[in-house]
Amino acid sequence: MLKLPGKKDVTPDDMLDLEVVRQLKIMKENDPGSTEYKQALSTYKELKEISHKEKKLKSSKYSRVFDALVTIGLFIGTSTVDYWTPITSRWGNTFMRRFRHDDDVI
Repeated sequence: MLKLPGKKDVTPDDMLDLEVVRQLKIMKENDPGSTEYKQALSTYKELKEISHKEKKLKSSKYSRVFDALVTIGLFIGTSTVDYWTPITSRWGNTFMRRFRHDDDVI
């Protein structure tokens, strides 16, 4: 798509942050008893709640991906243990043969 030069892309998270800053600026400029302050405060609370829900959703998505990867890794590890056991036991015997002594046997 064609874009104007110098204009940057704004993500929804950036837009949310900009709106929170704008509401805080309105609250700073007005008296706490005014209607503008009260409206800005209620809007600020709603925006913060939305932001909190989005962060929870994002972390939930990452945790589900992590759980899926760990589950797949455990599945692969346990399903191939039958194939790896003879190899590792043979390697373990060649490695441990140096440390076994006949005089230890009673």
